[in-house]
Amino acid sequence: MLRLSPIILAVVAYAAPAHAVDSCAATIPPEAAAKAKAFLDLLVANKGAEAVSGVLDANPIWSAKIGAKEQMIGQIDAATKAYGKPTKWEAVCGDAVGTMAFREYYLVQYHDVITRWEFDFARTATGWQIGYFGFNDQIPTWF
Repeated sequence: MLRLSPIILAVVAYAAPAHAVDSCAATIPPEAAAKAKAFLDLLVANKGAEAVSGVLDANPIWSAKIGAKEQMIGQIDAATKAYGKPTKWEAVCGDAVGTMAFREYYLVQYHDVITRWEFDFARTATGWQIGYFGFNDQIPTWF
């Protein structure tokens, strides 16, 4: 009969990959997280322009900013050309400021690099809105 010591079981349990989305479930309201997840799913499906439109068109503040959509689509296109196609994403926990503002981070795996996306959410009278979103590839600034 094969017996595993408690230490080996602990190492195996620790080494098992954690599902990052579940670790952040308590920090961000589900309706806010759904907005970031919808964006990232479109990004990985190589539909960056549609992802950006979904965020900006749904928010009156963003939709009033002339050129914001074109600028963000250009940055996403440039990242895809430089890094390859995005292939997957995972949530990593962020920060809260009271109950009306959350910041969440998501890692996006491109063919050649990982980028970190930041989504800042604000609770408004009409529900959760993405007040800011953007990405960077400067790994040393993430820690």
